[in-house]
Amino acid sequence: MPEVRQDEYLVFPHCQSVGVKLRAGRKFEIKALASPPQRLVVNTEVAGFTDQWTKWSFDSLWLQALQADLHQSGQWVSVAKRRYLRELSADGGQIVEITSDPTIVPAMGCNVELTVVEVGTHSAPWLTVGFEAFGPHARLSQTLEQTVENFFRSQQPPPIPLTQYSSMSYPAWLARFISASDFE
Repeated sequence: MPEVRQDEYLVFPHCQSVGVKLRAGRKFEIKALASPPQRLVVNTEVAGFTDQWTKWSFDSLWLQALQADLHQSGQWVSVAKRRYLRELSADGGQIVEITSDPTIVPAMGCNVELTVVEVGTHSAPWLTVGFEAFGPHARLSQTLEQTVENFFRSQQPPPIPLTQYSSMSYPAWLARFISASDFE
């Protein structure tokens, strides 16, 4: 079953290294690019970039006091999301999908997310595919690469090639979307 939510992003025109988001009206998040994108090629149908981000998250108690001020501080874009999530464990050296059992908490692995996104009423739906590795910092890149390669090896080829030209972070995608449209 997909998770459905509405997020709001603060627009930083031409900025691809910082993202500011109100997550479903309950959390305020800031993400900053911690390392430049690195190219990852899985096969002729799947290639893209990996990057590392630092995230700061603040809960709703803090947010309630600032929400009105935040909305006056710049242009915000509403993004509707329908998220399909899978959690993969890399514990034990093999990539294994975790069931919905909440008692299983892997120390190392990767979250995989397919999301249908719609920006306001200004566009047709977009699809995003994201992988978020977790675990010991020294193993994040290795875990991510191993998971991505395993995921795409075990699936049918994607219906369209996933190329480096369409591989970008949310801040990069929003900057491109905003600059390509007459979004107000």
